Parts: sequence; structure tokens; C-alpha cells
Amino acid sequence: MDHPSSLMRPITFKDFSEKDEVLAQIELEAQTPLPPPFDNLAAEPRMAPLSDTAREKYECGLDDTIAVNIPKPKSKEEEDRRAVLPQRAQPHRLTRFG
Repeated sequence: MDHPSSLMRPITFKDFSEKDEVLAQIELEAQTPLPPPFDNLAAEPRMAPLSDTAREKYECGLDDTIAVNIPKPKSKEEEDRRAVLPQRAQPHRLTRFG
């Protein structure tokens, strides 16, 4: 029998830029088992699914969780501003002091 995590499709870099959906769903049963006394899955708390309000307000497209509260951009312009990379740092000139 295949391990549940082996049934997940690979995620590509292109998926990050094109998809507006959850890319991976983390299931408790698919994680590597822990050694005793932490190996009892029935005793582990289950995470409640995210509400529609949370999905609309925060970025959670990677794995349907919110680890840090990154708000979703409200417009295309705001999204484009966030995507701008910082300018390349200028090399420092070495100087001789003394």
C-alpha cells in the first residue's frame, strides 16, 4: 500500500505563479510517524478547516493554513507592487584607511 504522501502530485514553480487554489493539503496521517509516546494519531488535535472569510482575507494558498497573517492584495496594482524585487545591491568599494 502506498504511503498517502506518495500519492500527492509534485508542485512546480509554475504552480505558485498561476494557480489561485490550495497547492497541497496536509493530512495528519500522511506525515512521518513520530516515536512513542507521540505516535498516537487519535490523541492529536485536528485542525479546523479555514473559514471562507479567512481564505478571502489572508494568503493561504500553499497548504490551506495561515502561519503568518499575510493579507491578500486588494487590487492588481497592490499585487504588482508586492511582486517588485529590490534593486540589486551595489558592490562596496574597498578603501584603505590610515
